Amino acid sequence: MKVTRSFINLISFGYIFLVVVAAIVAFYLASPGLVSEIGNENLKDGPNAALTISNDMVKQLVTLGTGLIGFCLWLFKRPIGADPGELVERYLWTALAMLLLAASLYFGFVALQRTLIVVAWGSFDPRLQVIWWPQFLQFYLFVFGAAILGFACIRSLNTIVEKP
Repeated sequence: MKVTRSFINLISFGYIFLVVVAAIVAFYLASPGLVSEIGNENLKDGPNAALTISNDMVKQLVTLGTGLIGFCLWLFKRPIGADPGELVERYLWTALAMLLLAASLYFGFVALQRTLIVVAWGSFDPRLQVIWWPQFLQFYLFVFGAAILGFACIRSLNTIVEKP
């Protein structure tokens, strides 16, 4: 069963719209100004809690990024469809997603390494620029990589649903 190109274009535009709306909402919900206004008076051991949450978030994104890179490899191995333009489009979007996800992994490892350095200095604050930037880059590269991989899946819908 083949899906028409116009239907794929329609769901592609719908997907892009949903991703943009979700990105705007997520940005305003996680705005650094709002987050830094939260007090830590109720925490008994704030730096240790921040260290645990920070490391867990980085490790979770590393795990998810690794899984999505595996999915990219699966998408690369799918059979060539009847449309050569679809193949080029699938490889282009999947390669871009894989590049962004690999960069996300890199910045995740940088964040973990810098966390260890800061802890070795004797304290931990996730708002330090040396910690915050790699985590910021890891998160947004992961989000953009996952969004582009979703777009690649939509654009190559006929190849995914066909049996090899």
